[in-house]
Amino acid sequence: MFKRTTALALGALALFSTTLKAQDNGEQFLMATYYECDYSLEGTADVMMQRLAPVYQKHVDAGHISGFGMSAHVMGGNWRRIVSMTGERDALLDLWSSIDAELQAADPAAYAQFNATCGKGHQDYLWANVAGSAPNATPAPNQFRLSTYFFCNQAREAAADTAIMQKVGPELQKHMDMGHVTGWSWLRHANGGTVRRVLTFTAPTVKGLFAMRQAAFQAAGPEAMGNLFGGACGNHFEYVWADVDLTP
Repeated sequence: MFKRTTALALGALALFSTTLKAQDNGEQFLMATYYECDYSLEGTADVMMQRLAPVYQKHVDAGHISGFGMSAHVMGGNWRRIVSMTGERDALLDLWSSIDAELQAADPAAYAQFNATCGKGHQDYLWANVAGSAPNATPAPNQFRLSTYFFCNQAREAAADTAIMQKVGPELQKHMDMGHVTGWSWLRHANGGTVRRVLTFTAPTVKGLFAMRQAAFQAAGPEAMGNLFGGACGNHFEYVWADVDLTP
């Protein structure tokens, strides 16, 4: 996205699960860039992205993409911010090739400061939605998101998908119906790095995220968990994210 110094590599993060369901105009994808940033200046990066947000909003209003957003690190590894867009695959690819020039032209100072703050490194992914909660036109504010990123045996990814769709997903949906979870999605790798699947769900508190995950995994049963963690997608890492308010 910003300051791309390497060849285009499409790719990774799970952001708003509620925007990733298939819509009438075609299957929805998530294009996300995971940034490593200067910890001391992350607040500045958020302000700079707020200044650049109208460029993305212009493309939402024109129907080129269905949404965009930014997430902030709460717990996890070296990724500190995620910038993402949702939409149809070809539309995202078209915008990806031009968005840098648009952002730089719209606000050169904000563009430069964001790159200076979050220019330590980044990874790009393109995700497709496999399963998840129904779209929500008015998602709850101030939610936290737990994202588990899986490295999978590609020959056995279908077993992981089955475990999520038939066992884990229904348990998460039960907790969603009770108000414990506000959304969830299971994403598959479409392009990008070595992560192959992402399980993401949202809740009002960080403590609630981990409690609901434990409850859902226990209720799904050992066979499903064995297929997910034991055979298909055993290696993984986790992050907790919070949405950044990009309202001017």
